[in-house]
Amino acid sequence: MAESPFATVARILGGVVLMQGNLGHQVLGQLLILDSNEVAIAAAGLVVAASSRDKNAVTQVALRTAAPALAARFLIQKQERRLELRTAQLDDRERRLDGEKSALDEREDDLLARESAVDAIEVTKKLAAAPAARRVSRPKPKPKPKPKPKPKGRKK
Repeated sequence: MAESPFATVARILGGVVLMQGNLGHQVLGQLLILDSNEVAIAAAGLVVAASSRDKNAVTQVALRTAAPALAARFLIQKQERRLELRTAQLDDRERRLDGEKSALDEREDDLLARESAVDAIEVTKKLAAAPAARRVSRPKPKPKPKPKPKPKGRKK
């Protein structure tokens, strides 16, 4: 559940006040301001400085923390916008690439179908021509060998 704006301001302000104290309080203060942005922390520091008795404290805090925090937030948001734009461009390119790949796959399937049709036609032509070729080119039977004559010789 989201934290109410009043609770957020109180938590950050309490964290900034605690960070002004000794080491244990500083750790607690850092835990309270955890997951807060720089501008909110700088604004809380500005409120704490405004409550001090020093005349120039507000000006010093504004120059030392609030201005750099605002500048950092501006630069971070600018980088985030650039990153989102690049991500959108990359997604668009991936979609176009997927479309081109599917078109190429369809073309390849069409070419394979045409090749198989051409192969089938060639096989059919060969089969149609094959019986005529078998009749014409029958091998001749081999002649039987002649029996050897019996030797004529003396009878005993």
